[in-house]
Order: sequence, then C-alpha cells, then structure tokens
Amino acid sequence: MGKFDSQLRFLKFKPPKSGPRVIIAPNYHLNQFQFRQALPARLRDYVRGGGTSASEYTCGPLMNIMLTCLQKNEYDNFVCEKEVADFYGCVKEFQETNAVEKANLKGSGEDDKVVKQFAKNRQPAWLSNKLLKQYPTSGSVE
Repeated sequence: MGKFDSQLRFLKFKPPKSGPRVIIAPNYHLNQFQFRQALPARLRDYVRGGGTSASEYTCGPLMNIMLTCLQKNEYDNFVCEKEVADFYGCVKEFQETNAVEKANLKGSGEDDKVVKQFAKNRQPAWLSNKLLKQYPTSGSVE
C-alpha cells in the first residue's frame, strides 16, 4: 500500500484508480466531502450576465397572497378586492421607482453611473467585464 493509505479513511469518495494518488492533509472539520480539483483553477477576464436582481421580486409575496385568495374564492375579484389592489399598488410603485432609477442613470456621465450602481450595493456585469479587461489576469491561480 501507499504512503497515504492510512489517511484514506477520512475520505468518503474513492480516489481514481489510474494515475498518482494526490491527497491533501485530511480535513477533520468536513468529514463528509473533501474538495478535489478536477481542472486547474483559472481566473477569466469576463463574468457572465448578472441575472435578475432581488428588487425585481418585491411584489412576489403580494402576488402569492392575491392568487391564493382568488383560488379560494373561485377567482371572484370582488371578494379579494383588497389583495388585488395591494398587488397592483406594489407593481405601480415598483414601475415608478424603476423608471426614476433608469432616468437617473441615463442622465449624466459614465462615472456618475458607476457611483449610482455601487450605491445600490450591486455591480452590473458590464462594469465587471470592463474592469477585468483593463486589468487582465495571468493564466492560472496557484
């Protein structure tokens, strides 16, 4: 047997049969899984699109309440009038604030645009890509 076989009892997975066995010191805190690097870690000069932000789902709970009420009352709008009004009020408020934010972002220069994006604690993917292109990384991380 090999030099590290006594440490294999800490691992839940079986090492590959072909090739050299590379085992890092056993991890006593995470005894279920241990990270095994399949490919060399590399930093890329881009990030993928940011997806949807959490602010776009602000009216989700109200929509859920409204639909539940409508389903219980056989989709009668008059019984669930309060829930429907609350939901449409939330949608209207979101559209107004979203329009104001877009107008503010379009209004001034790009530096101001960046400051406003960071003020909301989110960084858009296009800005990350721009910064990563300005400061490219080396091939791999050691």
